[in-house]
Amino acid sequence: MRKIILTSAFFSLLVISCNKAKNNGNDDRKEETISYKASDGSRANVLLVSSSKENTMTIRANNQKFQLDKKSDTEYERNGVKAEIKGDSLFIIQDNMTIPLVKDL
Repeated sequence: MRKIILTSAFFSLLVISCNKAKNNGNDDRKEETISYKASDGSRANVLLVSSSKENTMTIRANNQKFQLDKKSDTEYERNGVKAEIKGDSLFIIQDNMTIPLVKDL
C-alpha cells in the first residue's frame, strides 16, 4: 500500500514538472493577428509569431495559407513568396507580381 502511494505521488510530480517545462518554453512567444484588405475588397489575415524558436508570418487568404520566415525587420520569405511590411501596408510578391494590401481598420 505504501509503495502504491509513493509511486502515484512520484508520477504526479513528474507530470506536473513536465507541464511546467512546456509552459516555460512558450513564455517568450508573442503572436499578433492583423487583417489586411486588397484594392478589390478581398481580405487576408496575417499571423506574426515571434519567439526564440521561430519568427514567422502566416498569411491566410482565398482558402490558401502561406508561412514565411523572417529575413529582416520588415521582410519575410519562403519558396519564392516574399512579403514586405511598410507602415500600414503589406506587399506580397510572387513571380514578379506584387499584391498590395492595407490594414483593415
